[in-house]
Amino acid sequence: MEKNEKNLIKKKYYLTVLKGSSYDVGYTVAKNIDKFPNKRSLISNNIVKFKKFGFNSFNDFKSSIEVACPGIIDEIQGFCDGLNLNPKKIQFFQTAYDIPRNCSVLTLLPKLTSLNNTIVAYSNEWSYLDPLEDFTFVTSQVDQKLKHFAFMGFGFGRGNGFNEKGLGIFISNGGAFAYPLTTRGFGLAVFVRAILEQCASIDQAIDLIKELPVSFPYIFSIADQGGNAIRVEWLDGKYSIDIIDESSEFQYLYATNHYLNPEMVPYNSYNDGILNGEPFLQNSMTRKSLLKNFVQRHQPNINTQQLKDLFSQEYPNGPSAHLYQEGFGTMYSLLTDLTNLSLNICFGPPKYNDWIQLQPLKLSKEQYFEVTFPES
Repeated sequence: MEKNEKNLIKKKYYLTVLKGSSYDVGYTVAKNIDKFPNKRSLISNNIVKFKKFGFNSFNDFKSSIEVACPGIIDEIQGFCDGLNLNPKKIQFFQTAYDIPRNCSVLTLLPKLTSLNNTIVAYSNEWSYLDPLEDFTFVTSQVDQKLKHFAFMGFGFGRGNGFNEKGLGIFISNGGAFAYPLTTRGFGLAVFVRAILEQCASIDQAIDLIKELPVSFPYIFSIADQGGNAIRVEWLDGKYSIDIIDESSEFQYLYATNHYLNPEMVPYNSYNDGILNGEPFLQNSMTRKSLLKNFVQRHQPNINTQQLKDLFSQEYPNGPSAHLYQEGFGTMYSLLTDLTNLSLNICFGPPKYNDWIQLQPLKLSKEQYFEVTFPES
């Protein structure tokens, strides 16, 4: 970590620990709402636009989410009862598709790592200026669900994380935001929670993927403790799955913000924005090449320090970035060991913050983690 002459912005990430029945968990969140860094990520004053997701009514929308994540509506009801709110005021219902993020993911199977463990390296690029950014992550043990650690998605959804069985899921966007969506479905906040609470293996994750309606342009990198991994590229109800295991020629997968599977590559034509002064697609392809070249240089004994060094470097030498006005600033970086259920995490860009090691499933008390961002 180093500092320079830029003005610095101080923020905090909040860890909340949730246990009990679905209803009790929601009620607990309500009673502790003042501890959350950003209440706007939980409560909205807007009208739920369920038709945006292809649903005919609010009840239809809620029912579909409940099918994907059994118990979640009870949790939301507990939250609403705790604050005397109408469920239609819940931000989660406004943004169940979540927000596009410009992220980089590298999944390594045990044969490529010095520890002989399954490791996923991840860099989350977005913006601390986003008024709906949660700045919250959770260790969750809801009754009859798999215990998991994850970043929150508007209070009730989930972002990147892993569960007690050693299955992890990490998200990047597919970049095809100009594609006209026509398929009924919801997005990552619902999908990721469903995977983390219900799946112990890649096989179970694939089975659930076949059942869940997702329409938005996402790329999901999912890996398990047994040394299996998939990359799922999704758009408007269409998806492809690339699978690797210990018998595969290549023992790694990568994902940035464009599609790689031949079935999905034609949709990269909708990836036409500008990022960091260059075409969005080119930016994504540069980061993909960084990840691929890194593995080719350092395999078969890739270690934690090498990964830290790569993910601490600024674009175009690494995935980290400070362009928060453009939605291309590092919010956090993760090196997740799915074999021993631990992670190295850097909140904010590594240039201004230190890496720390956590075993999040063993954390039992809420706490805050300070983070420094350069002014954007």
